[in-house]
Amino acid sequence: MAATRPSTIEDLKHLVRERTREVQILHRISESISSTLELETVLKQIVEVVVEVTKGDACLLYLISETTDELILRASKNPHPRLIGRISIG
Repeated sequence: MAATRPSTIEDLKHLVRERTREVQILHRISESISSTLELETVLKQIVEVVVEVTKGDACLLYLISETTDELILRASKNPHPRLIGRISIG
């Protein structure tokens, strides 16, 4: 039993670090959303956070068009930032 304690404590410490990081990320997103009413700015900041958190190379964020029911690329991080608003799915 004593042999499993350190790993259990380490597991708990790791879990606390993970949860703390998740809360910090959610806080950053909520600050971003509340700091501006500009949708494009919020979407861009969300994409930046997603890439950082997931350690991904790219992120594409699509929103549904209310008029056409198509998915429209509204924000991206590597590649395709020049295609925002020009690519639709549907």
